Amino acid sequence: VLDTSVSNDRLIFPDRRLCAIVIGILYILPLSILHVWDYYKLSLDVQGRTKMFIQTTLFRKYLNYSEKSRRSMTPAQMNHAITQESTDVASAYGAVLEVWRMTGRIALMVLFTLSQDPACWWVVALMPSLMILFGLCRGDAMSKVTRVSGTVREAVVAFVSECCDKYSLIAEYSRRPAMSD
Repeated sequence: VLDTSVSNDRLIFPDRRLCAIVIGILYILPLSILHVWDYYKLSLDVQGRTKMFIQTTLFRKYLNYSEKSRRSMTPAQMNHAITQESTDVASAYGAVLEVWRMTGRIALMVLFTLSQDPACWWVVALMPSLMILFGLCRGDAMSKVTRVSGTVREAVVAFVSECCDKYSLIAEYSRRPAMSD
């Protein structure tokens, strides 16, 4: 547009200034739309609303338990379920939505790549296959670590809860240093 040695026949509009303005708008407008969309997504707060819904529903369900069922669950377990596990479920839901978003982007890229060069189909097939293989190999180890850390976290919460409940007994027998070890 700014190169005056190029004839006006190759421009979209006959006026160079108007053509430059239109190209500038075409660069800025999509970014502005994406910015507004990102701001709107933040205002939706899907993860926060999901977490609040899960916590409310879980606590309502706990209050409707029978006395026998309520006694079978420790306060530490209920506290852990409401504070930590509801956050984990809400994060997982957000991750699922992100996976679907990325799947759509990848599908568009694959379609574009294959439409531009159909001979590269083997690259399009090989890359996801390698990524899935890597994920399967790594996923089992990660799930074991997560499971163990959740069990340990629950035991710590139960221990702290029990110490708080029986603090007067611990203090009377001068066992405070032993409890922090």
